[in-house]
Amino acid sequence: MVDGKSMKKKMITIATEGILHKCEAILNNHRGYAARQGLEYEVIQKAHWEQIPACFSKVYEIERAMAEGAEIVIWADADVVFMDWKADLTKLLAPDYMLAAYHQQNWKSWTYLCAGLMVWRNTPQARAFIAEWAKRCLAGTMKDHPWEQWFLDELVRETKYDKIRPCNAREIGCFCPEIWHDGVVWKPGMPTIHMAGPSTWENRADVFAKNYLTRVVQ
Repeated sequence: MVDGKSMKKKMITIATEGILHKCEAILNNHRGYAARQGLEYEVIQKAHWEQIPACFSKVYEIERAMAEGAEIVIWADADVVFMDWKADLTKLLAPDYMLAAYHQQNWKSWTYLCAGLMVWRNTPQARAFIAEWAKRCLAGTMKDHPWEQWFLDELVRETKYDKIRPCNAREIGCFCPEIWHDGVVWKPGMPTIHMAGPSTWENRADVFAKNYLTRVVQ
């Protein structure tokens, strides 16, 4: 509660026209989780920055949601599945973190965070961080994977992870082993599973339907 009013919490994803129908089952999973957790949910269907890959536009959309008054913003890529709808990911921000995200384990040189699922608190520090992230995305210097994550990684290291929580798989979930994983294999009880990696959207949908749909805890 904030000043006697309910906190405004929002979850956002991008699913452009080319993939929208292919990930509809996962988006329905998002809708179920959002409803269970009292989150406003929005599916963005067009990249704001059309000159660069759509994933960059997540930075704009997070910034927009904060400007519109969302006090907590969850970003979930369209291939993130919520396996436990009772798991309140906003609690990862306690006591005073501005960002919580998965600490990807295949990267050994430093603590590398995945931008596919992020939980943000709307603070002046967070807004300044995201504004700088947007500025670097628009500079146009990153032409290949990991796309927008390149600049997130730069910034979290430059800020020395101040108010940033690297989460483990038990806390936030991890990658889908049928598609790609970072050395950590998903187990029941982990709250999400991220179907990222070298795969078509048709295959992501198939893996979800065959292996995980009936295992979602509602």
